[in-house]
Amino acid sequence: AIPIMNGVEFISPDDIIHIKGDNNYSHLFLEGGRKLLVSKTLKYMEDLVKDYPLLRIHKSHMVHTQKITKYMKTDGGYVVMTNGENVPVSRANHGMVSGLFN
Repeated sequence: AIPIMNGVEFISPDDIIHIKGDNNYSHLFLEGGRKLLVSKTLKYMEDLVKDYPLLRIHKSHMVHTQKITKYMKTDGGYVVMTNGENVPVSRANHGMVSGLFN
């Protein structure tokens, strides 16, 4: 259950490709090109999906680990998601992300 502006939307965590935190809001990027703006912090979202394969790889980004298509070490490091978006990886998390592909 994801709180949205005028109610609650029920989505499957498997539909989440990645989540971008933006101060007190989170942008959810979903399968099928859908996007949701949630008035909750990324920390709140992280706690909500802690039992699913979503991983915080940057202070402002979480990704569904099964929806990563590439890990690029150039330009500071980023992952390419199934929706074609590039999501940055923090320096501290490079080893963790590399480990996903071993």
